[in-house]
Amino acid sequence: MKVKCVNIYNEATKEFKSDSNSLTIGKDYVVLEIYCNIKGEVSYRIVRDGEWKAPAIFLASQFEIVSEKVSSSWGISVDKDGFITISPKQWSRPGFWEDCYDGDPKSLEIYKQETRIMYEEEGIGTRRLGPDLVVQAGDEQMIELQPHRLQHAQDLHRHLLG
Repeated sequence: MKVKCVNIYNEATKEFKSDSNSLTIGKDYVVLEIYCNIKGEVSYRIVRDGEWKAPAIFLASQFEIVSEKVSSSWGISVDKDGFITISPKQWSRPGFWEDCYDGDPKSLEIYKQETRIMYEEEGIGTRRLGPDLVVQAGDEQMIELQPHRLQHAQDLHRHLLG
């Protein structure tokens, strides 16, 4: 699934912005996960722009859908609080993202493997540069998942869904 950023909304200030370190208006992003909370609010996990290039969660209202193609590895899970997640099945186990943030090698490899599948299914080639990096062909966007850089993404996830 691919989306295009159409606006930038700052959750903290409740204001729309013209630019951001995390999103670029008019840019396409591959959706890594879809969340729906008990209020019916939908969010997407995407690889953000900026220095960190880490996956983060953004309100779906900031995007329009460019490609409705669902990844072949996606499944649906519902947690005990009623939150719905549509994501790679291997990511749906409790504690997956926490393990990634903690640097668990197996979880990081699963993240990279599933992310490559989603990018390739959207027709975006990837190539491996090292143990922690996958680079998108074309605009050289890094998909980086390193524990010391993901605390912000984890905090945002808790804020949006908790």
